[in-house]
Amino acid sequence: MTRAIVQSSYGGREVLAMSDVDIGKPGPGQLHIRHRAIGVNFHDIYVRTGLYRTLQVPGTPGIEAVGDIVAVGDDVSAWKVGQRVAYVDGTYGAYAEERLISQNLLLAAPDDISDELLASHLVRGLTAAVLLTDVYALKAKNTFVVHAAAGGMGRILSSWATSIGAQVVGTVGSADKIPAAQANCKTVLLYTDAAWPQQAVSALGRSADYVCDSIGGPTFDGSLEVASSCGHIAVFGQSGGEIKNFAISALARKSLTVSRPILFHYYAKPEKRAVLWKDFIDAVRKGGVVLTPPIVLPLEQAGEAQSMLEERRAPSSIVLKP
Repeated sequence: MTRAIVQSSYGGREVLAMSDVDIGKPGPGQLHIRHRAIGVNFHDIYVRTGLYRTLQVPGTPGIEAVGDIVAVGDDVSAWKVGQRVAYVDGTYGAYAEERLISQNLLLAAPDDISDELLASHLVRGLTAAVLLTDVYALKAKNTFVVHAAAGGMGRILSSWATSIGAQVVGTVGSADKIPAAQANCKTVLLYTDAAWPQQAVSALGRSADYVCDSIGGPTFDGSLEVASSCGHIAVFGQSGGEIKNFAISALARKSLTVSRPILFHYYAKPEKRAVLWKDFIDAVRKGGVVLTPPIVLPLEQAGEAQSMLEERRAPSSIVLKP
């Protein structure tokens, strides 16, 4: 038996509760992992509220963690008991002290990055690798706008883009978040100011080649406005609400393209996963990606952790400790 957070239904934080669960023994190709640190992110909130109905309830949410291998099943040769590993799992199950997991999902955890830093940046780092290489191959001198630039994802994107040599403008939702975003952005603007697209163009000297928008409803019209002719907008989240009443014909005015990338689709093939992982870790080691120390809460406070993210009360990323 082990302890895990079980989501009983879709709804508020009250649907999350600590329970005793029996995970059994690892089968062929599986490993038994004891978690060291578990990441919390907006995907978990979408799953809890039912915006993403991708977790069969009752079930254990959570998609990213760092831990140690304590047992292996048959047909496992690449991994050994005692190894420290990381993973991102689109089938969920990370909000637990221990779990079983397929060997195909594991990543070797680098010794020079702590459990807390790694667990809080797995999804973000790999998503950033997708956004800056696969979705749009950002290059030096490109102009780039990133929304929510003070958040964990925004800081990774803006610091990585700056290290590439792109000109970066970040947006934030309130003035108190400007200092956190300024370290990695040429200019930081309030997306609550209707004039922010014109201000961004002025700061960059021209329109944006690429826009990364994780907010959605409140920012999307501005993203369309700030993008250059033949520019691209990646909408990779909707923390501010859905994008409504969008007509595809609106893109024709500047021959824009828009994508809605999901990490798991890019992450599905092991060979691609290895490339994304290497790109992210290399960028961290070279100083191009700045990892911000997370807030650490006990596993049983998973509901509070999600509320802190949802209500914008978290000044940094959050991890759960079993």
